[in-house]
Amino acid sequence: MSEQPAATLPGKAGSRGGWIRLAVAVVGIGLAVFFMWLSFRKVGFREVQTYIAAASPAWLVVAALIYGSSIVVRGLRWRLLLLRATEISRSTVIGGLFVGFAMNLALPGRLGELYRADYIGTVARISRSMALGTIFVERVLDGLLLVGLLALSSVAAGLGGEGGGTLVRVMISALVLFGGAFLGFVILRRIKSLPIPLIGGLLMRFQAGLQAIDRRNALAFFGYSLAVWILELAALAVLLYAVRQQPTLIGVCLILSAASLSTLLPTAPAFVGSFQFAFILCFGALGWPAPVALAASILVQLCFYVPTMLIGSAIMARGYWRRVRA
Repeated sequence: MSEQPAATLPGKAGSRGGWIRLAVAVVGIGLAVFFMWLSFRKVGFREVQTYIAAASPAWLVVAALIYGSSIVVRGLRWRLLLLRATEISRSTVIGGLFVGFAMNLALPGRLGELYRADYIGTVARISRSMALGTIFVERVLDGLLLVGLLALSSVAAGLGGEGGGTLVRVMISALVLFGGAFLGFVILRRIKSLPIPLIGGLLMRFQAGLQAIDRRNALAFFGYSLAVWILELAALAVLLYAVRQQPTLIGVCLILSAASLSTLLPTAPAFVGSFQFAFILCFGALGWPAPVALAASILVQLCFYVPTMLIGSAIMARGYWRRVRA
């Protein structure tokens, strides 16, 4: 059984929610402006524009298709966990993933994951808390993998100086965040019950999502995860090649891990600002040109994220239209 959506409370509660959303939006826009200033303060926009205009359209299309295939593989991985609750089609899960990704790109702080859980809970008639638990599993394990990838690529690149120090601080912060989340994951899986009826029920359903990964499907889950990150590395490498930057394995690993972790910051839609700063930081540490860094970061947002938002929005619109017609 899926939970019923919470009723909207009138008066102060609704007003408080509006102020919170406004505050998050203001902070996000403020951070985006700050990071964009940091990124462009020593780089002329016309130079960046030149690299964007000179990028190979054919290679950009190839990169976008590879990135799209990584989302499909993510959907197959998520379905592996959801099958513990119900039989569900591949197209439904992949559609739910596009919806979640689209909302992640539109909202700060990864709030799109809540929409993803709500969407799949509605269409598959499963507990939203259970679905959210499976998403938590994905994100924690992916986060730990990214921290490890950032550490290995930083050591392999022999990074030092100001850029290397910043990346170390990012790595430590992410390790604390995801390490704490993993500890919570381990503890929550062991909880038997709670005496508080409402919270206890929600937590037990969330726990069911955490327990969706076990010895029976762990190997397949990590196989899908490996495929996801190989595809994302390949998509980024091809995009760098499209802007005439010769990619290296260490460089691509460093950029992908740092840029992915930067999306945890509550900035503007499509991670504008924090994403540019992550690229500038990594390119600078690698000794690669700053204008190419900004051109590549903008093209990632245009070629990878904009199509994802459009597909996710179309899926949401189709679902809404079907409910209206019903």
